[in-house]
Amino acid sequence: MALKIAKNLTDSLRGAQPSREVAARTYLVKETDPLVKTVLDGRYRVLSRIGEGSMSTVYKGQHELTGRIVAIKVLRREFSMDEDSTRRFRREVKAISTLSHPYLIAVHDVGTTMAGQPYQVIEYLQGQSLADVIQQRGALDPQRSARIVSHICDAMEHAHSKGVIHRDLKPENVMLTNFGGKPDYVKVVDFGIVKLTKESQLVSQRLTTTGEVWGSPQYASPEQCMGQDLDRRSDIYSLGLVLYEALTGKPAVSGKGIGQIAVKHVRERPASFDAACPGHRIPPQLEAATFKAIEKDPARRFQTMAEMRDALELLFPGIGAAAEPPAVDHQVSSEQPGQQTAGMASGRQTIPSSAQLARVAGSAAVGKGQATVAGDALSASSNIQEPATDQSQQIGRQPATKQSGNVLKSGGGAPSLQTILIVAAVVSALALIAVLLMVMGRQ
Repeated sequence: MALKIAKNLTDSLRGAQPSREVAARTYLVKETDPLVKTVLDGRYRVLSRIGEGSMSTVYKGQHELTGRIVAIKVLRREFSMDEDSTRRFRREVKAISTLSHPYLIAVHDVGTTMAGQPYQVIEYLQGQSLADVIQQRGALDPQRSARIVSHICDAMEHAHSKGVIHRDLKPENVMLTNFGGKPDYVKVVDFGIVKLTKESQLVSQRLTTTGEVWGSPQYASPEQCMGQDLDRRSDIYSLGLVLYEALTGKPAVSGKGIGQIAVKHVRERPASFDAACPGHRIPPQLEAATFKAIEKDPARRFQTMAEMRDALELLFPGIGAAAEPPAVDHQVSSEQPGQQTAGMASGRQTIPSSAQLARVAGSAAVGKGQATVAGDALSASSNIQEPATDQSQQIGRQPATKQSGNVLKSGGGAPSLQTILIVAAVVSALALIAVLLMVMGRQ
């Protein structure tokens, strides 16, 4: 069993490497990158190289006309010569383009360099990854950890509702930016090994079976390790591991090699918080929620990201309220020219608090002349009737359950003229009938 698990994991990781023919044509990066100072498709000037991943290089760029600072993610040349790698890169673009959420990285444009390398123009972020923050500070405050993860839940609930599974959630893929002087504004990045579960299902499965890399071993779900079909609960497991690491400062699963790590994912329960981080006071309810997310059996985990988010917000009321970004941010912007994203009236939509949702929901009429005022964010989001003011729908927040709040008498409004005339006619008819009955009684 252990050998099978290790083989599944090793085969997948090997699949991330280009073929021998492609590897032989590896592009050697010179001290002066040939893309720097060039203009892509007459629109984006490449300013500098700012990072490099396993398959792509990221540059800082600027739109020639608007001056907006962007990030440009370019598939490395050796991978651009490989059909499967190019297809995966384009699939990432397709996946992200279907999403519109303030906590997800935004794609502005796509294209191909003169050398035939596909590229994405994405949101330029300034901040630190969650991995860097944990490395620098160790275990984070429980409330801060829960708030960050609850916002990731919001983002991934939206992605899952669009049929997109990330498959590589880890601290390195969570950016914490600073918007309007408010820290810890979450951005989930790197959908490079995303799986589309709807119309692209067959293509996704075929790419996966060729040995596609599907995630980082330390954050892979048991079903990933065993090569089984994945659904949104695999992301929930990975996010549970992220929460564990944020709370303890240590990864939940570690080992000397891929095989040992895989076996632990499948068979071993991570150490308790007391054992992993002695003296760090973590509420028992938060530990229970964390371990529910990382259950080995998917059926015993939270079944949706909304359920996980609600469990965290129940423990720390108020963490669902987002740090509001500035109305216009020229350094970091998710708007596409000529197109509006969620809540674009003032730049970006923020996650509404329970009180804000309740105020919006208070004016929504629901059946039999009564208005239900939500007791929390879940019921409020399910009772808002007016699309123009439905903030939870704009950000893609999905309620896990529907609850009823306090029931108040409807104040109503002034009756219409038609209603007054109908009532008057009925009263007149009744009066006439009464007079007729009196006259007939006297006779």
